[in-house]
Amino acid sequence: MSICKVLLRHSTLLVQKLLYYSQSLHLALYDEPLFEEEIQAWRYSPVCPPAYRFYSEFEAKQLPIPTQEFLLQIPNEKKQLLEEIWEYFGSYHAYLLSDMTHFEFPWKKARKGLL
Repeated sequence: MSICKVLLRHSTLLVQKLLYYSQSLHLALYDEPLFEEEIQAWRYSPVCPPAYRFYSEFEAKQLPIPTQEFLLQIPNEKKQLLEEIWEYFGSYHAYLLSDMTHFEFPWKKARKGLL
């Protein structure tokens, strides 16, 4: 099943966590970001602000379906990484993923003195 189709049925919180782990893994493997947007350490969890703003208008509604044109623009190696992220993290609840990020070094470093 396509990761995009599966993500559509889940919350924006889950999307944020999957973006965080996708970016982190791509940086670790290839020493370059998967996407240009910054991941920020907000009060309760890591957030990609442009994605937050985009998806916040949908709240509890179904998230929009990406167009075929958009999906075709994603390079195959990036699609493969996203599929692997989904395979590993996709079955976790968004709140569990959020809790997991709080035990990791990047979160602790970014939020040091703020928690």
